[in-house]
Amino acid sequence: MNFAFVCHLDPELVTTWSGTPLSIVKALRMLGHSVTVVCPKDSLWHLEARIKGRIYKHFAGKVYHAGRSPSLLRQRARAFNKQLQELSSIDYILTIFPVDAAYLKTEKPIAVIHDATWFQLLDFYPGLERSKLANESVADGYAMDLAALRKCKKAVYFSTWASTSAIRDMHCEQHKVRTIAPGANLTVRPARSQALQHLKTRSKDRCQLLFIGQEWERKGAGKAVTIAKCLNEMGTPTELNIVGCPAPENEVMPEFVRIHGFLNKNSAQDRQTIERLFASSHFFVLPTTADCTPIVLCEAAFYGLPSLSHDVGGVATIVQSGKTGQLFSLTSSPQEWAQWLRDIYADAKTYSGFAERSIEDAHARLNWESFGRELVNFLRS
Repeated sequence: MNFAFVCHLDPELVTTWSGTPLSIVKALRMLGHSVTVVCPKDSLWHLEARIKGRIYKHFAGKVYHAGRSPSLLRQRARAFNKQLQELSSIDYILTIFPVDAAYLKTEKPIAVIHDATWFQLLDFYPGLERSKLANESVADGYAMDLAALRKCKKAVYFSTWASTSAIRDMHCEQHKVRTIAPGANLTVRPARSQALQHLKTRSKDRCQLLFIGQEWERKGAGKAVTIAKCLNEMGTPTELNIVGCPAPENEVMPEFVRIHGFLNKNSAQDRQTIERLFASSHFFVLPTTADCTPIVLCEAAFYGLPSLSHDVGGVATIVQSGKTGQLFSLTSSPQEWAQWLRDIYADAKTYSGFAERSIEDAHARLNWESFGRELVNFLRS
């Protein structure tokens, strides 16, 4: 198929949405499809959105969400439409940010791909509380999502949680919606044989936990530290490696916690450090309080790490609780997590089962080639 990939940010940059658009583009091309990127060369944050942002901030103490501004999206659409008119033989238009499709003018079918609806993000992610946003932004966000879903022929979401919201909350026709799990944004993925070999070389006398996240509070790094502390107190020697964020100021970390800070996947040295931590760790812990579908959970699965997380957002589409990891309620205590970890770590056969199922799930489902194949089949249906 011939695709036009519409995105207001360059989808071929690894920094755009943590490399997810790039991974989709590369997977489709690898599967033999043609993908033409449609992206404005210049940033299109126009004057009206900036002025409104300042007015709301200074006079109402509210945040104006410029990215949901209808006038801004119309301006973007003019640039998109101009580039689309110059293309021929396009079978489908893909948008990774649904609002980019709100004002597209085209005869070609459109498919939106995302991990949540605006309805779900409100009062879920820090900074998107209705009490903090301008009422105009709340309404515009909903209207732009709705416009995109009405205009598209297909809507693909990374989780059942998000797909359900598209149908229930955004009133999208059920036949238009499909759940397809995302893949791992790894530069180099370990083969099955490599991942299985990592299992054999992991420490037998010290439980290694890995946490990766850029926001200490939202991602639950503090709870991860307490979980590791509980394990040590239970008699299971444990170390915790934290990647992606610094510890809070004036807070001294226990000696069993190692803070690595932000590691850049574009740096060969940092990438090697990440790969080493994935390979040597026993479990991936992510006590996140708000997430849609954390791609890092797919990455952990490729290395055979059973993942533990809160059962929030679309996490349950990635982690199969009781098979490839364990999901806990937001009210669960660190002791509950530690107890589960201690029991699984102490039973080599049970641990290997979780690890091996994680590897198989990664190769069967949690990869972008599988996403691409299922996406194309859905678009052709």
